[in-house]
Amino acid sequence: MVRVSGSEDPNSIGRRSFLQRGAAVGTLAVLPTSLLAACGSGGETVGGTTAGGSGGAAVADAIGGFSHNFREMDPHVGVDVTTYTVGWHVHEGLMDLNPVTREVELGLAAADPEEVRENVWQVRLRDGATFHDGTPVRASDVVFSFERIRNPETASFFISYLDFIRSARAVDDTTVEFTLRQPFALFRNRLIFIRVVPEAIVARDARAMSTRPVGTGPYAFVELAANDHITLRRAARYSGPKRAPYGTITLRAMEDISARLAALRASEIGVMEDPADRDLDSLARQSGIRTTSEPGFNQTILMFNHARRPFDDKRVRQAIMYGLDREALVRSVYAGNGSVAESLIPSTYPGFARPSTVYTYDPERARALLAEAGHDGGLDFELMVNSLSYIGEQGPFIKEQLAAAGLNANLRMGDSSALFERVSAGEYGAFITVSDTSVFGQDPDLWLRYIYSGAFARQFLYWDTPQTREVLRLLDGALYETDEAKQQAAWARIQGIVAEEAVCPSLIHRSQPTAWRDSLAGFQPINTTGLYFLQAA
Repeated sequence: MVRVSGSEDPNSIGRRSFLQRGAAVGTLAVLPTSLLAACGSGGETVGGTTAGGSGGAAVADAIGGFSHNFREMDPHVGVDVTTYTVGWHVHEGLMDLNPVTREVELGLAAADPEEVRENVWQVRLRDGATFHDGTPVRASDVVFSFERIRNPETASFFISYLDFIRSARAVDDTTVEFTLRQPFALFRNRLIFIRVVPEAIVARDARAMSTRPVGTGPYAFVELAANDHITLRRAARYSGPKRAPYGTITLRAMEDISARLAALRASEIGVMEDPADRDLDSLARQSGIRTTSEPGFNQTILMFNHARRPFDDKRVRQAIMYGLDREALVRSVYAGNGSVAESLIPSTYPGFARPSTVYTYDPERARALLAEAGHDGGLDFELMVNSLSYIGEQGPFIKEQLAAAGLNANLRMGDSSALFERVSAGEYGAFITVSDTSVFGQDPDLWLRYIYSGAFARQFLYWDTPQTREVLRLLDGALYETDEAKQQAAWARIQGIVAEEAVCPSLIHRSQPTAWRDSLAGFQPINTTGLYFLQAA
């Protein structure tokens, strides 16, 4: 259920890359423009493109208070909250995913792709499209961006989502032609992954998009102050369909959730993404503040190292799941702002299928499974827990619950980056963290493939069994399946396998909370990680 409170708005794949992907959640806050001058810039400032303002005066500066420091801005490399929040505003694909409506819309494309002959599609660029440095966008830039994603040296996560494309070529300066390996119904939707970057800049400096991104979107990058803020400004030459309602957006690193909350209450910021669940009711009662809690894909997950004993035994993994009272966690930690997960895919999303194995709180069954696995005296193990706000708060509750099932969890709390260093090195057994794969798109293959197939499964979960290969076979078969019933059956089978094996269980689906000031006219919350400031034209 969506909860909206407050007054009405009258205007209503390399190691480095994996580590960047691991910490995929941040929190954001927005400051009014008048306060920007008062904000000091900590760290080194990296200058970017100067972008003029158009379409009205500045209303606010979006100062992103991430719960961690800024990470990767390169749209072909990163997949964390920095990448997506900056990318939604600075970069465009031929098609773009609108995180408010969850619909795939035109980006740089002038119209939907046209099939000119069997498995050959052409896309025409919109008139007047320019990069923020003033150079025109050419079809060759699109081809370069596609080839860059496909290049293994880029270590792009998105390579697996574009494998159905055999080749791309520039027909002329404004037309791109794609040849597919075989018919693929999701071709239009997958074009969101080809974020277009300027060949002339990236060919000269491969790291340019990480520190000084240049795109074609409604906002242009201005500066990065390390550990402090990223500033964007409305792009004067933007020719696309989206509206940039605010003159300047500055995303600011604000790790302390209490400081972000105090700033919102004091009208020092205009919007705060991801306030604590327990604070939502009191915020909604404060004059001038609105809150919402949007059901989405944000979830707490339990990662296992399948190559390390005793977690190579599925009975141990299952015992841990039966030892968790997740209903109690929803009440105590989430203040009711969530639901117990039965699958990676929430029940309201396409592709969901309830697996036959559903873990309920059953400490006696957990003890019996431990005994079967040779641990009849109980089991001591280290449990890493991401210290991020509500994730970290669950640690002591989970430790107490597991103890009743004969499982002594020695908690290791820590920053997500540090803990993912251990994950990448294989130096962990079990890890509770957060995930939200809905930022990638809106089809079940994307969500299931990210966790259970390919590099994540091999290099984070160390899951390499006959079931791993069966899941990959089912995914690949469903990808090109034209019979919807058969496709859904394959996705259901996958959800059944990973539940029975307790591969990387989803524990709780959390509704995404947001709080903002009435004074930030026209702001629209989203149900995924990050903040989105664009509006329909």
